[in-house]
Amino acid sequence: MANNNGFHIDMDVIYPKNLRSFCSFIICDIDGTLADPTQRAARHNVPWPVHNLDEFPESFTEEDIRKFLSPQEVLKDPITKNANEIKCYLFSLYENMITFYITCRPPYLKETTRKWLRRNHFPRFDLLIRDDTEENLNTSVDVKLHLICNKILKISGCYIDRLYLIDDDDNILNKIPDILYQQYPDINTIYTIDAKSDKIEVKLIPFYDEHYEYLKLINKNS
Repeated sequence: MANNNGFHIDMDVIYPKNLRSFCSFIICDIDGTLADPTQRAARHNVPWPVHNLDEFPESFTEEDIRKFLSPQEVLKDPITKNANEIKCYLFSLYENMITFYITCRPPYLKETTRKWLRRNHFPRFDLLIRDDTEENLNTSVDVKLHLICNKILKISGCYIDRLYLIDDDDNILNKIPDILYQQYPDINTIYTIDAKSDKIEVKLIPFYDEHYEYLKLINKNS
């Protein structure tokens, strides 16, 4: 059992330990953000980037995809050009944040992904990976939104002060903040970090006027 800043982690279930007024989260992607799959993609003729299973070319068979996503192949991935900078960023914030790695990889790669993270000396945070309940979700936005909402936010037991999304997928960085602001009006601020950028920068994503009015109300009543 691990401890993640006030959360007891047992297998894949997260139990709030001490309910606080506000919590802050970092949610960090794997493929294209920390792991660089481009060499693996070239070996298997996969047009990278491919952020979800539905993005493979129609000519690809299940066997083709299985070979591309085999544990042996995934473990060969080098780190991305920005991975060390992101690693330092995660280390610098982890004491004040609840941090998760998140990925659309199939569930059988969970232990392989953990092994890859350990091998490349990334901090040991909890890993959210798609499972059988996400099989009907067709895009990376759908999968990651489902994981964030159902395995983090709904059971956090607190208002969300800051939420950082670190990803290389523009769809994640552009779409998920707006959806989260609408579905979770108690979120204070959302930041994004584009992992493929030449320079790693933290970008504040503004929210809507009605969201601001809601935050003033809960702050007044807290």
